[in-house]
Amino acid sequence: MTGIADSSLRETLRRFDRWRTIATLLDQRPYDEPDFENSRLYFRSDYAAQVAEWSAAREKGDWGAYIIEPCPSGLFSVIRSLWHERAPRRTETIETVFTQLEDAGKYVIARVANSIRFDAGVSSLSIRWSDRDFNSMIKIMPPSDKFLQCFIEKTPGMDADNAHDYYLDQYSLSGRPSTEAVTSSDNRPYMQVLGLSFEELDAELLDGLPLATVPPLPVD
Repeated sequence: MTGIADSSLRETLRRFDRWRTIATLLDQRPYDEPDFENSRLYFRSDYAAQVAEWSAAREKGDWGAYIIEPCPSGLFSVIRSLWHERAPRRTETIETVFTQLEDAGKYVIARVANSIRFDAGVSSLSIRWSDRDFNSMIKIMPPSDKFLQCFIEKTPGMDADNAHDYYLDQYSLSGRPSTEAVTSSDNRPYMQVLGLSFEELDAELLDGLPLATVPPLPVD
């Protein structure tokens, strides 16, 4: 992780902070301020309040999180961390791997904001995106080894011989060969973020939300 000086990281944090404010305005569960731990960037919900009451909640609480973690190959993985009801321990599942930190940030924002939309009774953007064809700028192909290695390192039971059983696809933005991502078919709608700017993504996510006014972005 390049640190707070990275412009794409700063923009991710600004956008996420506004969605934290929106969740509060809509009387939804709190999203915590993002924080770094061991080179991982955590976007948690229901975390700070639990830890304030019970310090062991840091490891044993039922909070959820999206985590952006660098892969050794220079890629950026997005991991979902949850403690499911009646589960013996917390689980971490790698959802997506991106070449660009900016796109990993947009993916996290899309996931969190879509959850806020759902809790507000507004139509899911992922459903809308599922019905939308990928434009000609986004190409789909089998995943390359550099991406698969990130999944293999984080997925129990996955190896080079059975990785094809996990239904992973690679998405590439035409004209920008450095902009790529790999994810499962379940997350395919969210690959729309590759072709959207932060501003365009927020515009789609804000559409239909019951807000009198949209809170401004924090000053950078």
